[in-house]
Amino acid sequence: MKILKEEKSLKKQYKVYLISTIISFLLLLWNFQVIINSIDKPSNVSVYSEIIFLFIFAFSSSRFVIFARGSIGEKRVVKALSKFPDEYILINDIRINNGEKSAQIDHILVCPKGIFSIETKSHLGKIYGNEEEQYWMQYKKSSKGRTYGNKFYNPIKQNKGHINALRNLLNDKYYINSIIVFTSAKELKVYTKHVPVLKVNKLYDYLSNYATNNFLGIDEINEVAELILKNDISK
Repeated sequence: MKILKEEKSLKKQYKVYLISTIISFLLLLWNFQVIINSIDKPSNVSVYSEIIFLFIFAFSSSRFVIFARGSIGEKRVVKALSKFPDEYILINDIRINNGEKSAQIDHILVCPKGIFSIETKSHLGKIYGNEEEQYWMQYKKSSKGRTYGNKFYNPIKQNKGHINALRNLLNDKYYINSIIVFTSAKELKVYTKHVPVLKVNKLYDYLSNYATNNFLGIDEINEVAELILKNDISK
């Protein structure tokens, strides 16, 4: 498989939050030492500063974990697709115009079997949803064993916007296939008729067994991939 563009945005974001986490942690330690040294008469400024540094540390560390897990998940998708031969072309982390808005697409695979827009999710726990719902639910356990839920926007609908942007770019000449991949979920309770929702370990098998009568030639694959890359506005 050929990779025309590597994933960059998640790496950049988790590095920013990693630096912020380290700096805020060091400031926490330094300010705590200041408070200890003036324990008989600590200043309000030091106490308030400690609270602020603690908040920044908690926020930065939680965001770092989210973006790091997302980056690792996207690497797992790339690894799964790397088993395909060189006529399969992968473009990662691309942003293209879609009217007044833009579409950020995790992975675009251009290959003899067609064009695939792959939306990657790194949610943990159990995932519940169906094709038509606006939001899906994620259920996971806390460190104390308590189960709690979070809702998130339906990734099928999210990827539909990405596909519309690709269709506009390619002048509706090609059918764009949608795939949703979860890289960290324990269980998927998702019901769909038209769009596959898979764990990452099923991605290669799904594409290998995908049947179509509309094959793309090598020249066509290269032409489509180059056009998409040329219109990437994230560069």
